[in-house]
Amino acid sequence: MSNRTRSEERPRLAGSAVERKGWVLVALLAGVMIVFGVQAYFSQESPTDAIVGSACCTGHRLSEAPGWVFQYSQEMGKYMGTYMVGTGLFALAVIVFGLRLGRRWAWIVCWYVPMLFVIHGFALGSFPFDIAPLALTALGQLLMIRPVFGSRFPVTTGQLSPGEMPVATS
Repeated sequence: MSNRTRSEERPRLAGSAVERKGWVLVALLAGVMIVFGVQAYFSQESPTDAIVGSACCTGHRLSEAPGWVFQYSQEMGKYMGTYMVGTGLFALAVIVFGLRLGRRWAWIVCWYVPMLFVIHGFALGSFPFDIAPLALTALGQLLMIRPVFGSRFPVTTGQLSPGEMPVATS
């Protein structure tokens, strides 16, 4: 049985404290994806709402369209909500169990979060609203470059003598 704590067993990631916590920005936006997904799943379109984004019915009210259009819009809200919650949970799992620990595979996988905001902005034409989440997730990813790709230092419990540098491990 070992007397070492868990923090002593893990090597310390390179970079400043701010850089080592860059994963928090990406995790916050993954949490936002989950919240908006739950909202999209449980939202109800009113029959008086105008239809937007349709080649045939833009500007009409849902009550003026055939009945299947109203049902389809509710079904699409549930599909989109499920997708957003699923991708948000996947992102949080990769962030917490991979990126936070400085895993390189997780850093590469987590680039899908800012890419979702880019695709969302261009596909739906809502790019002005997607600039802030895109910038925050990209900043979080860029802050994690040194902690993920830099050298790691073993955690020591004792004091280092003056002038002594910790030895990097690969």
